[in-house]
Amino acid sequence: MVTVKHSHYWQDSQLHQDALVEAYQELTNPGDVEARFASFLTLLRSGDSVAAGVAMDHYEMSESGSRMGGVNPLDVYSGEVLQIARATLESPPSPASLSPHTGEGANHASALLATANIISPQDFRLVKKIIDTTTNGEVRNLALASCSRVVGAKDADDIEFVQLLGVIAYDVREAPQNRISAISALGSMNTDQSVEALSIAMGDPDISIQAHIALAILQMDCAARWIDQLKRLAASWPAKAPFPADDVRDLLEDEW
Repeated sequence: MVTVKHSHYWQDSQLHQDALVEAYQELTNPGDVEARFASFLTLLRSGDSVAAGVAMDHYEMSESGSRMGGVNPLDVYSGEVLQIARATLESPPSPASLSPHTGEGANHASALLATANIISPQDFRLVKKIIDTTTNGEVRNLALASCSRVVGAKDADDIEFVQLLGVIAYDVREAPQNRISAISALGSMNTDQSVEALSIAMGDPDISIQAHIALAILQMDCAARWIDQLKRLAASWPAKAPFPADDVRDLLEDEW
């Protein structure tokens, strides 16, 4: 048995099978690159929630490193990571007992984080299901953050999903980042229904939320119809309004 120490969502979880223990130890210690790749695949393909989750977390850590100017050495396996992440999101949430810090659904958290940059519109139904059903706040945050990448699906602008995102965008009890994720997704939909949902939340007392809504609308095809209202809204903000107020002002000044 080994206790996991290198993971986003499986810290202090345990691996019991000898082959998985050996693979984890190989993966997390400097050594032969090919051996580490083989260990990564052993964990990823294992069918074990903890092992596969650790592998997906490791993939995301490598991906984060590549965003700092390096190259993700595991990028060659991105297709398989996406395939296994999809299967994970189709499956029930893992029990809380498997992940003492993340709780129920750590498998979904790992799958969503690992695929944050490779998820696609065909995953729309999976993401929507997770938002509808998860009881884990971190999983919900990750699912909402991925919405902008999946709304290109043919049926992603269905009225039920628009209403769901609209409620999140409008709800002052929601975490600000979740509201911003919903606003961004509604803007990416670029439909009459989604701009209507955004307009309902435009009167929010939070100027940052107002500005995110204004910025989303300005990037939609229907922006011209809203310019007068957006100019009045921007004029009501103080000089040092929070982000992205200055971006909205610049767009209104430069393009309208």
